[in-house]
Amino acid sequence: MTLLERLRERTGPWHRRLEAELSLLTPGSDEHVYARYLGKLWGFHAPIEQALSLVTGLERTGLSVERRVKCPALVADLVALGLTRVELTRLPRCGFAPQPTDVPSALGCMYVLEGATLGGQVVCRELRRRMPRVLERASSYFTIYGAETGARWREFTRVLGERPGDAREEAAVVEAACVTFQGLHRWLVERPSAVRAARGGDARDAVVREAVLAREGAPLDG
Repeated sequence: MTLLERLRERTGPWHRRLEAELSLLTPGSDEHVYARYLGKLWGFHAPIEQALSLVTGLERTGLSVERRVKCPALVADLVALGLTRVELTRLPRCGFAPQPTDVPSALGCMYVLEGATLGGQVVCRELRRRMPRVLERASSYFTIYGAETGARWREFTRVLGERPGDAREEAAVVEAACVTFQGLHRWLVERPSAVRAARGGDARDAVVREAVLAREGAPLDG
């Protein structure tokens, strides 16, 4: 079994669980839900991307972390939805997001984040059908790679395939991917925002109240 096959097998249950439980594509989802989702994604990506930028040796694999960061696109979308720069600074960061420290753990994290970018194309098409005007203003995250989305994923999987077949390293990659999926599920699904009770507010108010009410990495359910 190749490393990519092991990753798919081990993370598959978490992937399916996350897809089934996310509220983004449920009936009744709207701009408020979309804004909250993007704000939560930023809170998960930000600490991971910062850690990835410090991993020694990752660039030597041929992967450019700088070309794969998602936070600027998420910020652009949130600004398009009405957040100010000051309000953005108040968004909570996930305090239990994975912190890759070496190449294997970095590749495991990136497997989840890059895979989400690939799979996000399906989500984006559905969101465009449901809320076309919103996506016209705020779709930088889902379209970040544009026509290169498939090529970027193939480049990433090629790097995985070229790694030396060291059992210990492969186990570390798989473990990091599983931990990332688990953390993402915990952050997006298991820790609902206190602003769920404030659905009557606009998209900006929803995300901003979440930012103000939540301390960095603190539970968002009260």
